This record gives sequence, C-alpha cells and structure tokens, in this order.
Amino acid sequence: MAKEFELDISAFETALKQLSKQMGEGAQNGLSRVKDDWVEEAKHVAPEDTGNLHDLITGEVRGQGTNGFIEIHGDAHSMKGGDHFDYAYYIHEENAGGKSLKLDKNPNAVKKFLDEPAEDNMDKWQGIMEDELKKAVGEWSE
Repeated sequence: MAKEFELDISAFETALKQLSKQMGEGAQNGLSRVKDDWVEEAKHVAPEDTGNLHDLITGEVRGQGTNGFIEIHGDAHSMKGGDHFDYAYYIHEENAGGKSLKLDKNPNAVKKFLDEPAEDNMDKWQGIMEDELKKAVGEWSE
C-alpha cells in the first residue's frame, strides 16, 4: 500500500529567497567597487590637455543585483567652429584622427582610455566580485 506524506519546504523556500537577496546585495557591492576602480584606472590613462576629460570620466551601476552592469563614460565636449565637438569620442573611438597623443601631461595616456583598463584589470575585478559575493552569502559559501 502506498503511503502519502507532505513535506514542509517553507523554511527552505525562505532560505532560498534570503540567499537570492544576499547574492543581489553582494553583486551590487562588487559592481560598485569595480566601477570605482575602473573610473580611477581610466582617469590614470586618459589623455590630458586641460584636465576636462580626466574630470568628466564617470561610472554608474545600472540594473539591480545579479542583473546589474556598469556603464563608464568619458563625455568631454568643446566648442569648435560654433559646434559641440566630443573629443572624448574622437580620441577613444576615432583613434584621435590618426594623430598621436600629447604625453607631456600624462605619460601613461592611451587612446582607448576606457577599454584598456578593463582589459588590464579583468582578473582583479573578477576577484572583487567573487569576494563580495562570498561575503554576502556568508555561511552558504562554505
């Protein structure tokens, strides 16, 4: 004869929801730390003439929790012939028109001042994300 029984998995469901919340918080913390580091690294290698580009490199964590992502911007404009000229885009995306960079104010300057820090720091940032997730989930990671 078959037996019937009921399982009360409400405690498990509650714990799973809590774990999901903790992972989201850890991801947000990690993304925030990575964003701050990325901005600093980009500023370190941004071409510098007036300092405007350096000052206008910003980052933002978009989305929530494990669906979050980072946007980094280097929006620097000037007036050229009565028009706005986006020299951050010109340097980064159009290879500065093939011109070389002035390195007297920042000898570390590179044209891909947003991309190169990302390529160079991927392992470090992966470690930051892992650390923050482990911190957030605590006992679950053991």
